[in-house]
Amino acid sequence: MAHLHLAAVVVSEYDRAIDFFVNALGFELVEDVDVTYQRMVGAAVRFVSEPRLESYGKVAVFLDLEGNKWDVLGPAPSDQPQ
Repeated sequence: MAHLHLAAVVVSEYDRAIDFFVNALGFELVEDVDVTYQRMVGAAVRFVSEPRLESYGKVAVFLDLEGNKWDVLGPAPSDQPQ
């Protein structure tokens, strides 16, 4: 396969998976905008915890209707336009 456009992978340890897929395999970490969190809170989406800052950006974990965990990713503060 010459090009993989988009993939979703369920993992047990998020940070370890980020390290493997981004640093070992060279995948690009796709990010979402942090205002998405506020919109989702307003729509009564259940979040596991408040957004947290990681080395690769902001992360907020939410539950879908079946209890599956999903992550909303935002850029790291140094990656945001000034």
